[in-house]
Amino acid sequence: MWSWEAVVGTIIAVITAGMPAMLALLKIKELHVLINSRLSELIEATAKASHSAGQLEGRDEGRKAAEVESAIIIQDASDLAKKLLAEAAEKARVLLVEAAEKGRVLLAEAANEAQKQQKES
Repeated sequence: MWSWEAVVGTIIAVITAGMPAMLALLKIKELHVLINSRLSELIEATAKASHSAGQLEGRDEGRKAAEVESAIIIQDASDLAKKLLAEAAEKARVLLVEAAEKGRVLLAEAANEAQKQQKES
């Protein structure tokens, strides 16, 4: 039925095809860590802005300036978060597409090699 070479070839093909997918998952994890660190910075900046706004609340002019500054900081932080998430999603999509394509190519090559070995035996 199946020759030893065909079985080993299939096992190697499956392992080799899975490697790009694992690499893609590792890259996605790196992106996740990067995004979390950036979001931590964003939360810290927002907390500082809120604290500053609270300290200035007793002063009319200061309070109004703090509200404007806080709104700007929050908008900037929101824009940054959206940008980071969009970049991460795009990178993850590209990595997954590349991994899937590499996996298909490697699997096709392994199947061809297994067929060739089967014909030779």
